[in-house]
Amino acid sequence: MLTRTDGSTDRIPETKTDDIDVINLPGYEFKMKNRKKVTKTRSGGITVGYKEHLKTMIEIIDTECKYVMWFQVNGKTFNLDKPVVFGVVYIPPEYTRYSSDEAVNEIEQEYLRFSNISNYICLLGDFNARTGCDDDFVIINEDEHGDNNLSDFIENPINALEALSIPTKRESMDKGKNKYGNMLLNFCKGNGVFILNGRLGRDQNIGRFTCRNASVVDYCISTPELLKTFKGL
Repeated sequence: MLTRTDGSTDRIPETKTDDIDVINLPGYEFKMKNRKKVTKTRSGGITVGYKEHLKTMIEIIDTECKYVMWFQVNGKTFNLDKPVVFGVVYIPPEYTRYSSDEAVNEIEQEYLRFSNISNYICLLGDFNARTGCDDDFVIINEDEHGDNNLSDFIENPINALEALSIPTKRESMDKGKNKYGNMLLNFCKGNGVFILNGRLGRDQNIGRFTCRNASVVDYCISTPELLKTFKGL
């Protein structure tokens, strides 16, 4: 969860919708990225809901990837100099008719595009990825660079965690891993972003289950530059 400068907060619900669904909740607006086909099995579809008074601050961004719905919020809302880009994610579980090994890769391609616009990016939602307690960052061994001092030119994202007294080692009650989890960890390492589960607020050093009190598959992931705006999970 992010806290705005006025102290109020908003949560983003995960829903599974198609074109025949209508969500009506007084005082709120909803934007949907629906499945292309209407089927008997409810799977996929992403909805972003927000209070009506926030609509002038939020801009929905249309993209091709069906596994993520992007929107941006005016950076002034967070006292930042650039917009904050959010990606709401739903990746269907492994070994289902909707699963795809390319889901994380497709999300990454769009992430890279938005990273040229802003370094304040947050991904959150149901990744159906189990990552255990494995590292989501690359450890830079300065000794390996020898006398060339190449490490001086390598930006180490871990410094952002340490500067904010955020644990570098995240915890999780879910010790299991799956293929999607490995893909998500590689995404984090390759792009220098961090899983916030088990690191912030009441979840720090815990990493509570997010699904059926048995696994962690829902995540909040942030770029280092955005970390200072988080108050907790």
